[in-house]
Amino acid sequence: MALQVEVTKIRVNESCTKAELKCKSSCTGDVSYVWLKNGEKVTEENPHITSLRFNDSICCALKGQEDYCSASLYAPKLPSVTVSPSGEIVENISVILICSSDANPAANYTWYKEDAPKLPSVSVSPSAEIVEGSSVTLTCSSDANPAANYTWYKEELFLTWPRVGVHHFPSISSENRGNYSCKSENQYGQINSSRVFINVQYAPKLPSVSVTPSGEIAEGSSVTLTCSSDANPAANYTWYKENKALPLGPEGSHHFPSISSEDRGNYFCKSENQYGQINSSYVFINVQLTPSGEIAEGSSVTLTCSSDANPAANYTWYKEKEDSPKAHGQTFTIDKFSPAHSGAYQCKVQNNRGHHSLTFLLAAKQPVEQKCSLQYASIQFSKKQTDPLYSNINPAQAQKHKKEEEEENKIHYATVKFASASRAPR
Repeated sequence: MALQVEVTKIRVNESCTKAELKCKSSCTGDVSYVWLKNGEKVTEENPHITSLRFNDSICCALKGQEDYCSASLYAPKLPSVTVSPSGEIVENISVILICSSDANPAANYTWYKEDAPKLPSVSVSPSAEIVEGSSVTLTCSSDANPAANYTWYKEELFLTWPRVGVHHFPSISSENRGNYSCKSENQYGQINSSRVFINVQYAPKLPSVSVTPSGEIAEGSSVTLTCSSDANPAANYTWYKENKALPLGPEGSHHFPSISSEDRGNYFCKSENQYGQINSSYVFINVQLTPSGEIAEGSSVTLTCSSDANPAANYTWYKEKEDSPKAHGQTFTIDKFSPAHSGAYQCKVQNNRGHHSLTFLLAAKQPVEQKCSLQYASIQFSKKQTDPLYSNINPAQAQKHKKEEEEENKIHYATVKFASASRAPR
């Protein structure tokens, strides 16, 4: 009598093997079988479905004759590997590797070469244009045995993401723009991928505005306004005074070759590309006026303003830092000018089609300084007094001199007396 176990179905997993087994014998008639796993009776079903783990064995026997079990089925035991030739191996010789393992049924063999990772490849999804806020995935893959671990870098900065071959940006931002690479490694070595550039497209950020020169701006000087904004692709710029668009110079600038009082006011720039637009904050240009005229104190001053307009314009006069108008009409007169009247005066011209303004700067004329000369009547020295005594008098009648203009600043003496026994020569 011969017993045989037939494997009808099998599925091999890393932890166990699931198989359908059928017991056969040379006996005729109605025969009952018993299954023994690791020497213990488990079932009488035939065929029998079982799970086998490493070192498990299973066999079948006729019921009542359990001591006469079939040949056991079991997973392969730990393989042994031999190398032929067994000594030193030099380049270009023939080498045979032999693997053997005790198994029933006989094992199949597969050879693997353990090796360091090969050059990783990096892919970006989506591969088309990447817009701020979209979902982006980076994938790193490398042929390695055993499987590689991965480390991601942005530029040279190590990223503390999970050490897996995939990284996901649920909502990518402009700050994520840059060069990325991955490192693939196992116990046999490591290798870095080439870099891949993530070019995130985004709307302009809040623009910054600069004024050159940055100090006091005098009327007639050259002034440049510059606007800059972080954007990808690069932004286009528009300058505004209040809400009126201005001509644009190169690279987001607006230039005043000779700034005037009419250019005084609030300015801002607009930065825009196909993904959005944003306005800068206001910058105030305060033009320092040069005097329109120096007025003598006490004199009468009339300012006149005229404009070609249709319909006819209305004229209103204002003084700087004062909200109430000073006068209405084309002329404004100050009867007795004083230093308190000094300052900037604005003529505002307006009709129902628009308005315009003109500024005058008035300053009080400084009085001319009077030059004085000091005249002395006499100088006396007492006997014991060493410090001279001076007394002032009105200017004496000086004789005309050939070089009269050279005598203008000299001191004239009428008499010099010495109080002593001797006389001074005449």
